[in-house]
Amino acid sequence: MNNSFRWNPYADQPHNVAPKSERLKTHIRYADAYFIQLIDNLVYLFPGLRRFRALRKKMYVES
Repeated sequence: MNNSFRWNPYADQPHNVAPKSERLKTHIRYADAYFIQLIDNLVYLFPGLRRFRALRKKMYVES
């Protein structure tokens, strides 16, 4: 991807100006990294949901 980013002076960050096909190819090239990240984050999903459920039960306990 040559010159696929152009500086955006209004947002103070670069703007992706690559064609959609080139961006899709890049995403496909790094798909394995996305799956690894997903699997790594699934470890935290169930404990987080369990804690959320417990906190929610505490909130609505009738005194």
